[in-house]
Amino acid sequence: GAPVWAPDWKPEPHPASWNYLLRSAWPHLEKAGAVDWLVQRLASAKSGKEHAADRQIVMCMLNHFAVENDVERLIALAESVLQAPPGTFVGEDEDGDEVSDEDVKKKVRRQLTGARVVKGFQLGREGKLEEARRHADAALKDDPKDGQALFLDARLTWLEDESPQAGVE
Repeated sequence: GAPVWAPDWKPEPHPASWNYLLRSAWPHLEKAGAVDWLVQRLASAKSGKEHAADRQIVMCMLNHFAVENDVERLIALAESVLQAPPGTFVGEDEDGDEVSDEDVKKKVRRQLTGARVVKGFQLGREGKLEEARRHADAALKDDPKDGQALFLDARLTWLEDESPQAGVE
């Protein structure tokens, strides 16, 4: 239950500092085979001041996974953020402004929807339509108006029904 970032360490003061820290540590985490361990450990983000730095690392890692197109890790970490108890992610944004838990989760939900769409298209290209459909349905459930999710849905319908017309409809 202890935080990853020890409470007696001074936290990085700016988001750019967290990004620099993560980029610097990343090769060492990979070499040690510790990336998945760190993701799993951070996935259990907790509320409270002593875990504030861990929550900032979670948000930095989500952005890192989005930039690197590491959709599996992004999906896993984003799902854990969305399942965190209400109030867990109350705090400050990158500009130092107060942000609500729901605002943070709304941002994460958008990242998750995008990752699910990317993963759905990857699986569709591989012919894994059933698995791709699960990602498309989850993305549509999160945001039924998302254009990319709707396009993925149409493309999968086309492939599933072997009918371009079914996809258009």
